[in-house]
Amino acid sequence: MRSFKCFAGIAALFGVLAGCGSSGDFSDNEPDPAPAFPDPPAVGPQIDRQGRAAITTALIQPLGPLVMGADNSRKDAYSSAGRADWGQFRDEIRSAIAIYDGLDGNCGSQILAGAGVEAEDIDTPARYNALAGALTDDRVYLRADSGACSQYFGVELAATGLLPALAGDCGGRTPLYDTINVSYTALSNDLSIPVSDGINRDDNPRHSIDLFPFLAPVAQ
Repeated sequence: MRSFKCFAGIAALFGVLAGCGSSGDFSDNEPDPAPAFPDPPAVGPQIDRQGRAAITTALIQPLGPLVMGADNSRKDAYSSAGRADWGQFRDEIRSAIAIYDGLDGNCGSQILAGAGVEAEDIDTPARYNALAGALTDDRVYLRADSGACSQYFGVELAATGLLPALAGDCGGRTPLYDTINVSYTALSNDLSIPVSDGINRDDNPRHSIDLFPFLAPVAQ
């Protein structure tokens, strides 16, 4: 009788174990279910854009930090504006570049100053329409079919006829360009007098223009 009870207990145990599986199969060959990945995050509102160097700083609310109680709301609005809204900043940019045109003591020496303007309007704000229009379209232009890269603003300078010799230049913005100096020079004269921001060298000039991410090795 004791042996029968032992056998019955073992049989019952196997029955319980069989009930734990879907078919009583104790093998572990079934693949694990694929993990459930969360949905990708939704793209939020634009907070900034990659444009030309110094445009936001120099031309949008340029006196903001110097005015008591001023904030950066206008700069923030510029950075977050979609392309369809860029035009609303044109008059503000035109007013600012008029200030920079006088830095060398010679109003009218700035690039594109007076371009396409009638003689009777040369001393009016219309003098700066051409440059203001170009800068309002605040994008970095690049010729992807060119392997010659030597000048920041290369594409724009060639397209406007200011430097036709750059017609084959890729333009763009490599890590080797001193973009701030080029921007300040273009805003203040016809590119004949270099204007510096006072920083004369890069702490690490070994940036690459061939290998992503185009940065020099970290200094040890």
